[in-house]
Amino acid sequence: AQLAALDIARINGPLYVGFGRDDSIVPPQHWSAVDEQVTKHRKPVQIEVHPGAEHGYMLRGPRYLASAAEAS
Repeated sequence: AQLAALDIARINGPLYVGFGRDDSIVPPQHWSAVDEQVTKHRKPVQIEVHPGAEHGYMLRGPRYLASAAEAS
């Protein structure tokens, strides 16, 4: 349902998708849906899952995880 808002077919250029292993907002069951959509639309993508990272791990603040943010 959440992916309905994403129009992956209209995205031009390579994609990077980073998931936090401990993300309660975008849990693991959603990850395969992203992979299915980029495969369906033949989009070049790099998908990474960052151990210990929560949702918003790239933003400076309480959930920031340098190792994940710098890898992204």
